[in-house]
Amino acid sequence: MREPTTNKNITFHPDSTTTDPVAMREALRSGPYTLLPYKLDKAVEHCVPPEPIIEFQTQAELDACLAYWQECLFLSSWIIKAELCDVHELSNNQACGECESTPTASTAMIRVLRKEQYPADALEKYCAEQTLVHELLHCKYITIEDSDKSIESCFYDNAQHSLLEQMAKSLIMAKYNLPFSWFKNF
Repeated sequence: MREPTTNKNITFHPDSTTTDPVAMREALRSGPYTLLPYKLDKAVEHCVPPEPIIEFQTQAELDACLAYWQECLFLSSWIIKAELCDVHELSNNQACGECESTPTASTAMIRVLRKEQYPADALEKYCAEQTLVHELLHCKYITIEDSDKSIESCFYDNAQHSLLEQMAKSLIMAKYNLPFSWFKNF
């Protein structure tokens, strides 16, 4: 049996399933956040840091975040690869990421723009985790791409994309208990 871990007057035992939100919040504020020994969710054992991942430091960190969100979004049956990329690797150089999916095969390739490639004067804060969630939502809300779109179809696609962006931000806000203003870069 392992010894309990103490964090600022709060003790978490490695075999416990602490669910007290006040104790969890206190532990989160005291950091570091690698893997605290209590269960926040039965499906995924983790400790939620106070903010989303702004920049993925390693491929392993990106893969772990991908696995977490695949589970949350019921995409565990999909084969999804995610990688960091430069702006010239994206099909739209105004985007922060992209998702190329094959819904019939339940596969997807997601690219997330590296932070250093993000415009410093952008109005919205760069958030790699939110970009990943947004791109994963494309697997849930599949649109048919056609080069001969009508004006109505373009409007519909734009409205759907806007909803995906709102949903991705909402999920990040819920996970980290953040206000919408957190996304502002000014």
